[in-house]
Amino acid sequence: MRNFISFFVFLATINVFAQWQNAIIHTVDNVSGIPSTAQGIYDGMGNFYVIWETEENTDLNLYFSVRDADGIWASSLKIADDVLPGQSELAAASDFAYVSYTKADQNVYLARLEAPLTVTFNQAVVSNLAYDKFNLNLAVDADDNAHLAWAMLDIDTDEYKLYYYNNSEIGDILGANKLSFSSMGDAANPLDIAVNTSGEVTIAYIGKLFNNQQRVQIAFNTEINSTSWIYNTYFGTDDSTFGNVKALINEGKVHYLAQGSNNYYYLQTDIGINDSWETAVIVAPSGGTLDAFAVQATNQFHASIIGENNELYYATNDTETSWTNSILLDDANYLNGSLCFSPTNAINWVGIRDTEVVIFGDEVIVNNDVLTQLDNTIQLYPNPAKNFVTIQGDFIQSAKIYNAAGQIVKQQNSFSNTSINIQDLSSGVYVVVLQTENNIYQSRLIKQ
Repeated sequence: MRNFISFFVFLATINVFAQWQNAIIHTVDNVSGIPSTAQGIYDGMGNFYVIWETEENTDLNLYFSVRDADGIWASSLKIADDVLPGQSELAAASDFAYVSYTKADQNVYLARLEAPLTVTFNQAVVSNLAYDKFNLNLAVDADDNAHLAWAMLDIDTDEYKLYYYNNSEIGDILGANKLSFSSMGDAANPLDIAVNTSGEVTIAYIGKLFNNQQRVQIAFNTEINSTSWIYNTYFGTDDSTFGNVKALINEGKVHYLAQGSNNYYYLQTDIGINDSWETAVIVAPSGGTLDAFAVQATNQFHASIIGENNELYYATNDTETSWTNSILLDDANYLNGSLCFSPTNAINWVGIRDTEVVIFGDEVIVNNDVLTQLDNTIQLYPNPAKNFVTIQGDFIQSAKIYNAAGQIVKQQNSFSNTSINIQDLSSGVYVVVLQTENNIYQSRLIKQ
């Protein structure tokens, strides 16, 4: 019942902090060595991918594991050895995940991860470049193509330049399109990359102006393989310096989180409009470090913070310009992590605690409500389903199908045996809720 209970937290519009009240910590098994960073994400079919970097015999190696839609964990599998620390980036596609990383050979790599535990390709996307690269950012478009942005030191000019890459043909890695931006100054540092449903690519980064002052800047184009990029300067003053920052690009807006001396500052603006920022302040523990920044399907933003004594804190927004004060989730020894969301919008923190890779918040109980799995008195088939799903059972009063955003997409009342047409639903994971005279039943439904 792991993520389905979290689903009803969302449906009942219970304050998001309630999702953490009875959260558990799941330890990812088969982690060898000493892990240093970890991330987690769900693909469109409900498979949960976790990657981590771990030190083994003085080398830093990259591993992953997968928990399938039925809650069964695979073992672990090495993706690469001799990777550079903190350069791994995970992004979800329809039924798989991408991971990008760099190795000590100074090449940028892209791999495709699939359930139950397979790496279907794993290649360098840029080869034989003796340049320094850092802060890889990865996004996936609606067609499951990968998009990468990173900074690279040009040894001829001693300036960092911003680079962009996409694999417009899945699997056609070395032959894919690659663009280079040559006017980014010496501070180009990617913060986020996003691709909308229209194919517009946007990159947020820290750059320097001609007067050598730092600004949060934006590069965007109107189609994936266009060479016509538009550049905008967004935030900063002549005395601005940017250290620990996070940025998100979501639905035509740039959202930016910056760490101050005692607080964390949230800002957002429309893409294409300079210096029109709306601001908010997040009250957080002093001496901590901004850890992760994420947005879920409901357009609610979330931040995790590691305290100065390695405690784990969390904050979220009531509105775009109004954030709640942070709360302490756990006072154990946390190092770093990422925030992600299940297909039913349950919030998860995936990262390092002590020397373990853990998932925090993966299971919650709210108001002691018990939702019963289907038993032998009720049948739902086929599952997975493509066109119709049949529900059979006695005393069923209603059936509702919810999508990952918590919206009712199908509803049937007053029936005993019926088939529901789901041909118009997009492929993905749904939740079916059945109301009887004495109980509420739920089941995961996979639409092919």
